[in-house]
Amino acid sequence: MEKKMRQFTKRISALFLALAMLCTMQDMTAFAQTKDVSAQTGDAATQTAWAELSTGDELSFGSYPQTEVTGNALTDAIINADYDANGDAQAGGEKYRRVKVTSYVTDAEYEAYRQEHYPNDANASQEWRRNEILEECENAKKESEGTYRYFKWEPITWKVLKNETDQGTLFVMADVALDAVDYYNYRNGVDEALWKNCTLRTWMNTDETGFYQMAFNDAEKNAIKVSADAPEGDRVYLPSDEEVKNTEYGFENTDGNLVSRKKNASAYAEAKSS
Repeated sequence: MEKKMRQFTKRISALFLALAMLCTMQDMTAFAQTKDVSAQTGDAATQTAWAELSTGDELSFGSYPQTEVTGNALTDAIINADYDANGDAQAGGEKYRRVKVTSYVTDAEYEAYRQEHYPNDANASQEWRRNEILEECENAKKESEGTYRYFKWEPITWKVLKNETDQGTLFVMADVALDAVDYYNYRNGVDEALWKNCTLRTWMNTDETGFYQMAFNDAEKNAIKVSADAPEGDRVYLPSDEEVKNTEYGFENTDGNLVSRKKNASAYAEAKSS
């Protein structure tokens, strides 16, 4: 079914995105801008602490909405905060994001929406056009029936894949799936299955409301290096087949759905995938 396929795609994207948070960090002094405890002890101490990290060690860098705020923790101050167009707001000295969610659009709901708004659309049978109409229908349903859920922005935990001490850089991967975003939005005539064309790549790197632009402050952005191994000169990207089989990074050099390639999803990523 069309909707089930979109659901599957988003859930796969959540897993990919955890692995996609691959980036190479340089200029250790910039790490003082993070919330990592070691980064609060001064530039020299920070450089020493981070230089000693090895494969499998963890560090904090950047921030992203992750934990859901519920129960007594969900105060009126959070609910009634002044949320911007991205769904972000400050309350009590903390940053929060609210997301409107609803149940999936059924086939019957989709067909009724298409008949009402696009009864004579000659392209409606094309996959790319069906996806466009379906997304529009989903957004309309969220606006009319959706309810808000609230998530707290928190430091991102990264796992070190490699410490290139001779270059003063760390190659890292997010420890959990941070978001659920479609790998590509199909458009007629464009092979977006290729990484260089996919919409996820744009969202991760250059979109003003995408991951790189939202998760890091200016000092942290300056600390992220374009790796020589990065495809298309990206700062964050999906791993290659070779990278997820690299034993030096802690993976197993075999095919299959292995534990070393699985990641839990944050509450925010789970909500986005629903």
